[in-house]
Amino acid sequence: MHDIRRAFKVSDAYIGTAASVQTLADFANPVGTYKGEGEDRQRIGIPLWVHRRCIEPMFSIANRIAYQNKMVLAGKKIGEGHWYDCTGNAVQAQYVQEQGNFIVEKIRGYFATLNGEDSTPSVFVITPFTAVKEGLKNLLKQQLKGEIANISKWVDRSIGTVHTFQGKEADIVYFVTGTDTQTDGAANWSCMKPNLLNVAATRAKKEFYVVGDLARFKSKQYYDVIQQTFEEFNEKKLHVQDT
Repeated sequence: MHDIRRAFKVSDAYIGTAASVQTLADFANPVGTYKGEGEDRQRIGIPLWVHRRCIEPMFSIANRIAYQNKMVLAGKKIGEGHWYDCTGNAVQAQYVQEQGNFIVEKIRGYFATLNGEDSTPSVFVITPFTAVKEGLKNLLKQQLKGEIANISKWVDRSIGTVHTFQGKEADIVYFVTGTDTQTDGAANWSCMKPNLLNVAATRAKKEFYVVGDLARFKSKQYYDVIQQTFEEFNEKKLHVQDT
């Protein structure tokens, strides 16, 4: 691609590794705005500027970490969001068994509330790390195979890395951070740029939950914004309920 771009004198913005159909559409759209400064300045066309897919608190998370608060929310519906503080030692690369156990109980609860044998919960469990994905899938299949029919199919369809779930949506999304103090470098990698966390939050249509070591992650870039957004959102909801 680099040779093509250079031969035809095409800007890297149109054919570079960060380019996509959406970036081309943004440039072509006469209505929109910009985010970033200098070389990082990026055009946002109105389909992205006016956001219709996510509700709060997912909208505010994405808007703050990836769009410099320049997006506008089209609707007024609100969902759910919370950080579940769950810690432990990583036993396989970044996989933390305690976080896996927590997810098992949550998924068991969702299946227990379903009506009809053929229905499945609209829930994704996503993570930045392949080792965490594999640990979660193996544990869920092992723990739930005797009580939930076709659990393996649901697990294979609903649990994975953030990268492989790009473009997909579910009503409820759990984001499992994995890692411990010995693998904190991997945690730092996951928030070097906002892209991964932005994609994670915007997979959720109604509810978004983070499962991880709150004390360690709340001081990290972008994770701090997620936790702060959760706190502000839930305080506001509580205030509205009390009035």
